[in-house]
Amino acid sequence: MNPVMGLHASPAWVEPLLKGQGRLLERLAAGASLTEILEDLCLLVEAHCPLKKCAVLLVEGGDHFRIGGAPTLPEIFRTGVDGSGLGPGTTPCGLAARLRQEVTVQDIQTDPDWAHAAPLAQALALHGVVSIPILGGADQVLGTFALYQRLPGAFPEEELELVRACVGMASIAIRHHQRQDQDQRAIEARLRVEDR
Repeated sequence: MNPVMGLHASPAWVEPLLKGQGRLLERLAAGASLTEILEDLCLLVEAHCPLKKCAVLLVEGGDHFRIGGAPTLPEIFRTGVDGSGLGPGTTPCGLAARLRQEVTVQDIQTDPDWAHAAPLAQALALHGVVSIPILGGADQVLGTFALYQRLPGAFPEEELELVRACVGMASIAIRHHQRQDQDQRAIEARLRVEDR
């Protein structure tokens, strides 16, 4: 086992992960937007996973998603997924968020359980998807990190390990930005009170 984040990945994966972690921390400290950080994580995964696409979906209002980052997926993906619900009968990401567990579909275009999602998958020429929930404190679901592939079938374990490591980094970034937003709202509320 590799000592870095408990990964079983080959040594070629360790350096990009360490650099990605370092960039994430630097970008957080420099005040980068959450979208920029999440898109960087997607690009990190895509650079090491041939023919794959990534998206990070953020849970909003406890019942639907908004796009957090999907730098290489087209606008049709954004409009098809942004605002989608959580739970069974939605999308693999919606189910992963509701169950708080990894969901893998080897071919969303032909799996009868996902017939309602097949038209979007066909329009995007995507077959397989693995969606991993991004958890915060107290088992709160912050979003999902999805890896899509153009061919049906299982995902290589090395790719899944990379995505799982990026899920942890995404959780750190999301929680950091949530705390910043809470602090900013508290400051604004105090200023309003003082102005009265």
